[in-house]
Amino acid sequence: MRLIAIDEVAQTRSLKRGQGLAEARAMYPDIDVFDEDERADFSLLEAIADWCDRYTPLVALDGKDGLFLDITGCTHLFGGEDAMLRDVLARLFQMGFDVRGSISSTPGLSSAISRFGRGGVIARENMAAVLGALPVHALRLDEKTVASLLKLGLKRIANLMSMPRAPLARRFGTQLLMRLDQALGTNEEAISPRRPVAPLSAERRLGEPIQTEEDILGMTAEIASSLKLSLETRGAGGKVFELVLFRVDGRVFRISAGASCPLRDPKRISGLFSERLNAIHDDLDAGFGFELLRLNVLQHDVFDALQTDFSGEEGRNTSLADFIDRVSAPVRRRLSPGLSASAKPYSGTCRNLPSSDCGTE
Repeated sequence: MRLIAIDEVAQTRSLKRGQGLAEARAMYPDIDVFDEDERADFSLLEAIADWCDRYTPLVALDGKDGLFLDITGCTHLFGGEDAMLRDVLARLFQMGFDVRGSISSTPGLSSAISRFGRGGVIARENMAAVLGALPVHALRLDEKTVASLLKLGLKRIANLMSMPRAPLARRFGTQLLMRLDQALGTNEEAISPRRPVAPLSAERRLGEPIQTEEDILGMTAEIASSLKLSLETRGAGGKVFELVLFRVDGRVFRISAGASCPLRDPKRISGLFSERLNAIHDDLDAGFGFELLRLNVLQHDVFDALQTDFSGEEGRNTSLADFIDRVSAPVRRRLSPGLSASAKPYSGTCRNLPSSDCGTE
């Protein structure tokens, strides 16, 4: 048995990852040890990924303890790259997580800096210098290749960057050069988001969190109003909607609702979630309130305008569809694994602290 993760106290005692448990106990008999729970760690990482949806819908997993966030076109909403990174790290730290993050032009460099550097925002002109100072482990290579590089005295990435490429490819294969080019941006690397991106989406960030179902439905109608013009432009109406509620302590609730016919009317869209909220009333724990609401249009279809009657009203033509939406569709929801504001960092020496790679631009 070996140590796979250590806390700050263990680091001060010169314990290291990969060290044998017997050796560690011989050095410090009083250490606290916990068995790794991969399933719980993965569920926690997915919960953090759900929470990161507040910054961008393009969130991908990076190994067992990291996340990629594609923040292209999102940084101005948070005051720029530096401000956005500070906000991500500060919020996660307040939740009790030990996190390091980096923003750069490539996923490979962001991952390398977050794990083996100091983090921060890396300018494009400084990419080669920053990457060169990192150990070869930072290139996400397999253990066999890393061991071979170390035997030859190639400890830093700068050693690889200064060598002819053809001998490196013959000796270590194409993966080494591919990872190096991906980190430098000469070979594009795409990330695979965990969730499909909604065709249409709108959200509201609230200065004062809301808790009641009435406030949630009212805010949903307001958000739906901002989507109406986009639906009209496409000549479409929404068929499947998803309401995402971000609680102030990090927990995320996802509630989906379908319509019997394409919808644009904000009140009717909001009404779809009335029955859903009533059905999951006991499961929807508002806690200290929701600070961000997002409405996604997951599926849309051609919208056929209804002809009004002589009074100019179309309500009679929609009453049947409203009734079908209320009583026929089953409740469909997904409650993300919760993050608690009182969550503490893992204690002991064998637990895995999550880290976050704050994406690419």
